[in-house]
This record gives sequence, C-alpha cells and structure tokens, in this order.
Amino acid sequence: MKLSMKDKDFLHYWLYAAFPSCLGIQRYFSANPPCTHRHQQAQYNVVAAGKKITIWMYRHHIEYRIGERALYQPCLSYDVVKELDSDMYLLLLPIVDMATCDYRSERVLPDLKRHLSETALPAAHVEEVAYDICCGLVDGNGAEDEPLWMIWDETEERRYGAFWWQDAQELQLFTEDEDIPSEYITAPQGEESCSCARTQEGNGQPEQPAPGTCVEDEALYDWAKKKLSEWILTFV
Repeated sequence: MKLSMKDKDFLHYWLYAAFPSCLGIQRYFSANPPCTHRHQQAQYNVVAAGKKITIWMYRHHIEYRIGERALYQPCLSYDVVKELDSDMYLLLLPIVDMATCDYRSERVLPDLKRHLSETALPAAHVEEVAYDICCGLVDGNGAEDEPLWMIWDETEERRYGAFWWQDAQELQLFTEDEDIPSEYITAPQGEESCSCARTQEGNGQPEQPAPGTCVEDEALYDWAKKKLSEWILTFV
C-alpha cells in the first residue's frame, strides 16, 4: 500500500489520527472534517533506524509496533527523520522523542513548514498547521507539566485516551467529549504494581527505554490498556 500526503483525504486523516494531542489541529478539523472510514484496520510497514515499524491505522487513532510490541512512548531521534521525504517525515513524526534532546520550536518549525508545503495541505494553512504540530509535540501546548506517555483507543463514534502521570503515579482516562469527566486511577502497589515506579538510580527521573525499543515498561502499558478498554465499555 502506497501512502501519499499529496492525497488530500489521506493527509487530513493522518493529521487527525496521528496528532490527537495537537489541539490546534483538532480545531482546524472543525472546518475541514477528515475522511476517517477509508483507513480502518489498515497496516503499513516502514524501516527507520534499522527497525521495521508497523503502523496500524484505525478510524480515530494510529498505533506503532515493532514486532508484536506496541510503541507507546516516542523513541526516534529527530535527526533520523528530518531529512526523509515528506511522506516518511510525517509518518514517523509521532514517534520522535522531542524530550531527550534540544529540539526547539525554532529548529523544528522550519522543517515542518517545508514538509507540509510539499503535501496536499493548502498553502494558506501550512504555517497554522506547522505551528499547531510544534505546540503539541515540542512545547506541550504550553502545559507546565506533561504526561510521560499517552495511549489511545476508540469506538466507532469517538476517540479515548489514557495519560500516564509519572509524578502522581496516576492514569488519567478521558475522551474528547467535554461532557464526560476524566477518571484518575492510582497505579497498583506491591506485587501487582506493574513496575510502575521504576526510576534511574539517584536522580528520581523516569527510567528511559532501551535504545531503539520505545518501550519503557510493558507491564504498565498492558495494565493501562486494560483499564482504558474497561472504561470505554461503560459508555457503549
């Protein structure tokens, strides 16, 4: 399957499904609705940094996997993707780790504008969308603190998310429906703890995933995914 960001329908789907934390883009789609039904259950394989990565596309979100492992925490270096063609750049941008290196908006924004200008995005919206992606990926939409990682799931009608707040050891479950309040679940303790609180020795910072794996703690991910699925079932 050949995916091209020059296809307006696919570009709109990708911006909607791949960047749910970029709030400005979601506002953009209130005037430019994405076509989501064409990409349900689609798969696409790419190779980056010597790893074969599978992109699973759903109606309202996407997932990345290496082998059977879900990649829920960004791990690729920006330097790996910035010189790729615009299709590959945008396909891999959601799993670029912007937190571990000095990726400032001033550095990323010109690249985003250049790549987006080579897609089907109208020229009048290139700067706006580039800025929105930068805010979401690089600047955290201005938030003072950010979740360590986030995962997504969905029903036919809407997208649901789970944010892992490392300092509080809490999982926040939420949906984009403003009428549904978030729910917070404290990580299990003791023998059932899922190794939630591993930190690097001595500095109190979250332990980083092994190079090239994008996986910080598979047990914690499995627990969070289960809790998110159970929560979604209360609405269907």
